Amino acid sequence: MKKVLFFCAIALCVGFASCSDDDADDFKKTDGVSTFTMGGFLLNEGNYGTNGHLAYINRKTGAYTDSVYYKVNGKMLGNIAQAMTFANGKVYIVSQKGENNGSEGLIVIADATTLKRIKSISPAALAEKNPDQISVLGEDMYVHSTTYGENYTSIYALYRIQPDGKIITIAGGEDITNLPMVVYNGKIYAASKNKEIIVIEAGKIIKKIAVAGTPTGIQIDNYGKLWVSTEGDFQGITRIDIRNLDNPVATQHKLEQPIGRGYAHAPAFGVIRNKVYFCNGTSTIYKHDFTNNVTSKMVDVATFNPNSTINYNGVSVDPISGDVYYSGIKSFEQWQQNATFVFSDSGVGLVKKWEFVNKNAFPAGMFFNSSF
Repeated sequence: MKKVLFFCAIALCVGFASCSDDDADDFKKTDGVSTFTMGGFLLNEGNYGTNGHLAYINRKTGAYTDSVYYKVNGKMLGNIAQAMTFANGKVYIVSQKGENNGSEGLIVIADATTLKRIKSISPAALAEKNPDQISVLGEDMYVHSTTYGENYTSIYALYRIQPDGKIITIAGGEDITNLPMVVYNGKIYAASKNKEIIVIEAGKIIKKIAVAGTPTGIQIDNYGKLWVSTEGDFQGITRIDIRNLDNPVATQHKLEQPIGRGYAHAPAFGVIRNKVYFCNGTSTIYKHDFTNNVTSKMVDVATFNPNSTINYNGVSVDPISGDVYYSGIKSFEQWQQNATFVFSDSGVGLVKKWEFVNKNAFPAGMFFNSSF
């Protein structure tokens, strides 16, 4: 989520951040962690013009390990780390600007368990394209990009990168927004700017599923259900059974509270077992019980820490524990004052389990290996 013009305007005022929260740490050590399979990753963009970094949170102990990719590999992620995904026993991380002061390039591929670097690539076709999402089908990477035209108008594109390095522009990819794509049954599902979900297989758009509003997020569960949040003509959440793609069955719930994403590159919600959590970019988290069609206010995060009032890139849910993750900053100028929270759901509200103060740096989102 980069409001580029905004940051360019204030860069002289706020300065650029360092590459890591913990430069004094011994990067050869990862706080005793050698494998990263028992928790989730907080991907941080970094301030505009600086490198991203990756933190790891253990779901059982709450141990927070900062800059884990750097500590494992001795090299920072690329400039403005934006998204990541897991496939084939690997993790794929994309950065908008790529190499910066000796960092990794636009796309880095590492072992999903150890985070040990496999390779880093910066295809010429993606130079100055601001790649911001990545998905993987088989051995092919699908990379989304966003450039900007007059009046800061978004120009989208989707590329298929094959193992031999060949890059193909996907016809119709200009309609796909910069939200994360999801994979199910050998197909990619992507949010369209035209009130549709676009389905891609073998590098081609094979179907478009109409939705009632403009998508602000898509998620896939373990039961062949695609979840779509929308705004505009329909403010709500839609669950689509895509197990029979020839006849997808949709169930819609209209919401009183907005479920927008603002400028975020992350979904507007997190979901687990028919429970949808969202905050619309604010510090107030709601839960929509899809089974009973009831929405409840669960917590105002600002009551714990006023420096987390601006939510940055949505609410996430751990697919194993069901815990809810929230990251916020005080303001865009005072982003170094921030907090990341982990909550458990008591049934009537969210209960704080852990809080990590002044650790995030424009967090791009939480990512869980078991989600993919």
